[in-house]
Amino acid sequence: MRTVTISFLLILTLFCSCKKEPTELAEFEKLTVSYVSRGESFHFKKMEFTKKENKIFGKIIRPEYKISKKTAVSNDTEMNADKIKLLNDFWNQAIKFKDNCEEKYISSVTNEYTIIKDSDTLEIDRYCDWQDYEYRNLEKVLFSDFFEKLNSDRKSLEKELSNKLNGIWYPSTIKSTFERGEILELIKSKSEALNKDCHWEFSKEKEFKDNCPNLLDLKFSKSYEWDIDEGKTYLVISGGFTTREENGNTYTSVANYGATFIVKSINENRVELEYLWN
Repeated sequence: MRTVTISFLLILTLFCSCKKEPTELAEFEKLTVSYVSRGESFHFKKMEFTKKENKIFGKIIRPEYKISKKTAVSNDTEMNADKIKLLNDFWNQAIKFKDNCEEKYISSVTNEYTIIKDSDTLEIDRYCDWQDYEYRNLEKVLFSDFFEKLNSDRKSLEKELSNKLNGIWYPSTIKSTFERGEILELIKSKSEALNKDCHWEFSKEKEFKDNCPNLLDLKFSKSYEWDIDEGKTYLVISGGFTTREENGNTYTSVANYGATFIVKSINENRVELEYLWN
């Protein structure tokens, strides 16, 4: 009986050992990674990782990721063993690049990394070939749950907006050109329409149809999109194209350039748009 008991305990111990989660010890108490890209546009990104009770938690400091006017907050996210290993490997790669590296590109755009690990600081301002340790990839992997929820919330808002925009809309103003900042109001009520034969039609599937030839120049536009990533809600009506056949060849050309608006307000009966450009 004693032999059976000992054998059972040995099997149980082996089983528990197999089920044990892999661990990775962080090689830092606090790690801050900043990234700056300078060129035609300026981008500043920053993430921070801190040890708390032998666990590593990270959060995105910059930029603020938006869902229209709402800011998606990156709360403290616990890093698992694979993510801690990625951070350790990133620091070791940065050490290799701190004095010199074979630059991946020759470009007028500069990439600058500032990496602070506890009391040590590395600054790298060359186009090194970071591969899996490039900032965008690091951010995507380390905060995968955050970005998954962000994309889901953005899609949900776009669906909600498309449902509200679905249908036929009559403009309060009919003219071929608008100045930046001018307001265009669309109404659902045909009885209140300025011209009952002039309307725009939107579908839930983001299709667009222009039935108002004297309102802007959107005759050949067939679709629209939402842009809700920049802190506002933009309605973007696509450009339109025409095709022609000549000597057995098909040629496509731009027929109109579409139009972009800031959505000031929207409900099932009325939409207020601020014109930006076309």
